[in-house]
Amino acid sequence: MQICHLAFDPLHGFRKCTSEAVPEAVPMQSLTGVATLAVSLLLMIAVPSMLSHMHIRRSYSLLSLGATLLSGVVVYQLLEGWSLSDSLYFMIVTATTVGYGDLSPATELGRIFTCAYALIGTAQISSAYTPVVERAIGLLEALSDTLLPNRIDSRRESISLEEINREISYPRRYLRAALPSLLLLVAVALARLWQGDGVVDALYFATVTCTTVGYGDIAPSTGLGRVAAALYLPFVVTALATMQAEWSKISTRRAIREEDGKLAARLDAADAGVDLTELEFTIEVLQAHDLVDETTLLSIKKQFQAYKPKHS
Repeated sequence: MQICHLAFDPLHGFRKCTSEAVPEAVPMQSLTGVATLAVSLLLMIAVPSMLSHMHIRRSYSLLSLGATLLSGVVVYQLLEGWSLSDSLYFMIVTATTVGYGDLSPATELGRIFTCAYALIGTAQISSAYTPVVERAIGLLEALSDTLLPNRIDSRRESISLEEINREISYPRRYLRAALPSLLLLVAVALARLWQGDGVVDALYFATVTCTTVGYGDIAPSTGLGRVAAALYLPFVVTALATMQAEWSKISTRRAIREEDGKLAARLDAADAGVDLTELEFTIEVLQAHDLVDETTLLSIKKQFQAYKPKHS
């Protein structure tokens, strides 16, 4: 389309000028693309909601995972032109928050779907693979316990607080908690070595991946590499999160163990005029370390009231 108008020139008077051609407006996407997006969003959102209302607990996670992955594969194949392996790889990289950045949607409809998937689909995928991942990590944790067993026999009631604090090795406990993550990190690094990376690049990629930093300067580029990444990413990311949570628990347990009578002394100094039972003292310790609050304690009390012992 051309735009014509009159312009005044002091030497020649009014002249008819024609501007450069302006392209016609192009629709955002074809009707097929819009229909694909609508159906895929419906599939991703409606199916899990229906399953939840139908109380299908056993198959809920797998069916939700299948609906989410199917909707994503359809959208990314039709709108972005990606292969099956690239579509699955992108969805897992997004769900695990690694986000290498080597693959991203270029169309507006693809980006709209990705916004919905990042908010809804990632949670569905995570809830589906978490039980499998936790079971596998549990096996690695059992291996850690075998290689680095606990030196404290908690069944000995006569053991003193001083003995407990003297015999516990916290570096050993931190290492035992980190062992599953370290084993998976080494496995990822070895896989990159097998693909031709140098030692430093392989270790760098494995660390950046396991910590979900995902700079993207090194990322899986082959179809086989991306399929492998879609399989191992949930394991390495969950293992790291488990390690961090266990480290936090170790720190809290250490703080409780090393109280060494300080809380008892503070309670004695308060001199409330009431002697605490063992249960009440335990509650005081838990509250002192911010492990429970009044609402949680009330909930526990109500649960106990609903509990009906078989032998009473």
